[in-house]
Amino acid sequence: MHISLFLRRLLLASSCLLLLNTSLWAQSNFIPLEKGDYKELEERPTYAPVLEVGGSYRLRNRWIDASPEPETPTGFPNAGTLSFEQDLRIFLRSTAHRSASIQLELATAQAPFNNADLRPPAERPNAPDSQDVDLVARQAYLEFRANPRDQLRIGKQELRLGDRRGKVFSGLLTGIAQQCTAGSFCYEAGALKLQDDTADWLYTLSLDYPLFYELDAAGQPENVMRVEVFRIIYTERNIPLGRNNAPGLRLSNGDLDRLRGTSFANTNSCSSELKRQAVVGGQDCTPVHFDATSQDYYGVRFMWNTPSWRWYSDLLGNQGNRAYYSLGPNNDYGQSLGSYAVAGVATEHELSYLWDNHQVTGLFLYASGDEQLEDGGSIDNTGQNYQRSIRAFHEIVPGTYRGTNFYFNGGSPDWKSGTGLGHTIANTQMLGARYRFTVEASETFYEAGLYYLDHVNPVMTSSGGKATHIGIEWDNTFSWKLRDFVTWDLELNFFRQGKAFRYDDYQPSVSETGSATHFASRVYYSF
Repeated sequence: MHISLFLRRLLLASSCLLLLNTSLWAQSNFIPLEKGDYKELEERPTYAPVLEVGGSYRLRNRWIDASPEPETPTGFPNAGTLSFEQDLRIFLRSTAHRSASIQLELATAQAPFNNADLRPPAERPNAPDSQDVDLVARQAYLEFRANPRDQLRIGKQELRLGDRRGKVFSGLLTGIAQQCTAGSFCYEAGALKLQDDTADWLYTLSLDYPLFYELDAAGQPENVMRVEVFRIIYTERNIPLGRNNAPGLRLSNGDLDRLRGTSFANTNSCSSELKRQAVVGGQDCTPVHFDATSQDYYGVRFMWNTPSWRWYSDLLGNQGNRAYYSLGPNNDYGQSLGSYAVAGVATEHELSYLWDNHQVTGLFLYASGDEQLEDGGSIDNTGQNYQRSIRAFHEIVPGTYRGTNFYFNGGSPDWKSGTGLGHTIANTQMLGARYRFTVEASETFYEAGLYYLDHVNPVMTSSGGKATHIGIEWDNTFSWKLRDFVTWDLELNFFRQGKAFRYDDYQPSVSETGSATHFASRVYYSF
């Protein structure tokens, strides 16, 4: 017994000596890490007891290969080069009180697809810097929640109004907006200011009602049918008129003052800076602006979702008046050019069938338009193209509809938007089909789309004729969920151009067929 106890103690002592010897040997051969050889990463989900912090980062790039080549807009890189744009956002929300919070979204204010230029034309920078990045408050508002089904926001906020798909308005405005559920009804109301130095306001009211709302065994919506009606009234002054009667691009006061020194003309034509603007005509290149008075948007949305079917339809209308005038000497009101009525309609329908990991969708879009009577940007035009009643349906801000990857999709609050051409929906009809395959138990998917686009009424071509066929678009989108917080999208899109195709909404079409290849990539990180 004593021998056995002695042996156990001997083995224990030997083990301790062996471990000590191994440790000493490891220490004798240890090479300490120098500063910079390592970096410790920590996850800290809690930052402050009264502050919630979140954020996102988006990197986009775009490349267009086309024949004939598109004209590059001022301030953009050549369409045939690979261009990049990044967007960094930080979200801050106070949590000191349950029913009230201050919410702030900080974002980098970079122009889309900004040129990387180490030698700006104005002055040489003190240090190599390819882009200026300014930090701005993208959203800043006070939010009240009397109960979980009520939300009142006061301040600058992101809004999707009307059809909520970009055919009426998607963007940022400052004002007051409320969403509230009362029984089965849900309403949204708001009053929002359009510009700081004018009395222009936008008023919106919508009412959403579920005709039926069925849940599955897990408590998730299974069979839902909803109807929403809305009305938007807004007034906006001093809007540039584009050559196709759509809201145009605004030139700075400095550029307008400089062009006025030459009467906005260049020998026998209007200045090249005005190539997207409608001008008075009759040898007068003064730009035309207009006031949108008592513009009224109204419509109805219908949605029905079941486990196997999804149906979406909307019917939209707008009415109002436009008061046209030539730009005055102080870049304000000049000579009156008459007031004319506006009345347009638009409708969109989608029907989808789902099975297993597949989804097939058929869609149709129609937006009323007017035949283009003459080129409103030429020095000898008579003004007849805009001095008439307008039957086209124009968005409040063109370019935010996302029906296709290339022809539309010019920009919206959605992070996936902005890499397309951003055409208006006015005077356009589209037939399309989509197929989507989603990898099982993941958010990774592939989506293909085929679209046939036409103008409802003819538009002018550069040869002086008229055409209606825009083209055929084939879209391919690949989306990978790399991590729970990282998404990578790739797009490869092809467009067969018709004789009515143009790269923007303001210039005559090139009157010849061609093709374009569009590549886009997006990396999105959020926390």
